[in-house]
Amino acid sequence: MTPVKETENPLARKLCLVLVVLIVFLMPNQLRELTIRFRLEEKQFLPINVCDVLLCAGLLALLLKLAYQGFRNVLLPPAACIAVVIAPALSLYFAPSRLAGAKDVLQNLEYYVVGVAVFANLVSWRRLKTLVAVFVLGTAAVAIWAFCQYAGGVSAMRVSGPLEDRNMLGVFFALSVPFLFGYLLWTECLVCRIGIGLIIVAALVSTLSGGALIGIAVACLFIAALRGRWAFLLTVAAVLVAAGPVSLVLRPYHSRTLRASVAPLLKDNYLLSDAQLFRRARLLDSELDRPEDALRCMNQLRERRTLSQEESDFAERLAEKLEESGREPALWGDALPARRYQRWTAALAAASRNPAVGLLGSGPGSFNLATKQLFSELGIEAPSYRTDEPEVFNLAPDEPNSFNQYLVALVEGGVVGLLAVLWLWLCFIVLGLQTYFEAHSDFGKGTALAIVGALVGTGIAGIFSSAMTRGTGLCLAFVFASLLCLQRIVHGESRN
Repeated sequence: MTPVKETENPLARKLCLVLVVLIVFLMPNQLRELTIRFRLEEKQFLPINVCDVLLCAGLLALLLKLAYQGFRNVLLPPAACIAVVIAPALSLYFAPSRLAGAKDVLQNLEYYVVGVAVFANLVSWRRLKTLVAVFVLGTAAVAIWAFCQYAGGVSAMRVSGPLEDRNMLGVFFALSVPFLFGYLLWTECLVCRIGIGLIIVAALVSTLSGGALIGIAVACLFIAALRGRWAFLLTVAAVLVAAGPVSLVLRPYHSRTLRASVAPLLKDNYLLSDAQLFRRARLLDSELDRPEDALRCMNQLRERRTLSQEESDFAERLAEKLEESGREPALWGDALPARRYQRWTAALAAASRNPAVGLLGSGPGSFNLATKQLFSELGIEAPSYRTDEPEVFNLAPDEPNSFNQYLVALVEGGVVGLLAVLWLWLCFIVLGLQTYFEAHSDFGKGTALAIVGALVGTGIAGIFSSAMTRGTGLCLAFVFASLLCLQRIVHGESRN
């Protein structure tokens, strides 16, 4: 292979490297405080954050580089990346808001075409080790941020690190934890193993999305099986220990929160800790004059554990207050179906109604409307909040970023859109496995294994959460581009 001709100006090379390093480090950090939201129409906005600006600068730098060097040895995004842009564009005509739909198409273009091209070509593929190290540091920063939130005792929905919510944090860890675990299986450096292990532990403790943990477990077991029998057996033992004895020392509501995030039926409010639930009951009684709801919270707390003397006295006062006023105590009633799975039913119904819509979909950005309008017909109750707490989503309304990524692709892009997403995943997983078996060096095998694990973990997490969206889409683009660069390195190893 002819060596890639680099920009002759050393300053330009350094500036390009600094630009890509900044994007890789900041891409999971949405920096919401610095995000500018341009209004498109009612309730529709175009958010522009720091990474979007840096990526545009990277595209400009890449175009200048190509104008100077030519297009020889350029790593182009595979056809699967282009397909996930074309598929929703084909259904744009059917979108309820074409302007909002165009925004989603442009986002896919930004991540899976522009992002992949910038990561793969702006700096030499020989810099892959540097960029991987930066990604590990970025993951460490997110893990420490989320762990501090977790240790600080905030409610489950607020353990999100720099991302929007626990689901987006879970998807990011479903990508990054198997990625780090792949390196852990191959590196010979003891310090690196200890450091990566600590990052993984902090990430796993802070992950309160059950779907993401399932993806992490399956991905780690899969790549451990590729590594060898002993690696697989040790990983199985680690998973069993984490699911058993270790879970007993975590925060009291940790296991309940994880179960509730994937359970088909929900009754208790698992998103509030015991202390928060007691504070919520006091607030409902003293400031909002809703003693019936306050007593309902105390009944929830009684179902979890034995009440303290203070809590028991407060519950008795609430019961006496209700008896004197003649008001009826509020009851939770039977367990409610989780909104996540009700959306699945509505999504399958929406995709099968019209053959044309089933082929091309109802347009990008239409999933919420296309499924919600079938609720009454399917006997699904309209969402309604049962408390005033903004982070309570598990009783009736949808939890943020809890849509099935594949059903979103099916409803919005039809069969064409779903096949495009599946093609994207399978294309890079197969390519990663092929690269793993062709590699000779520890770095080559470790990186290929890390990439395969990241894609398997994210693909499974996408069943329970939105995986190809802001905060994680650019991370996926980095993983795709890393694999393209790794192929160059591995082919160079084979020739040598």
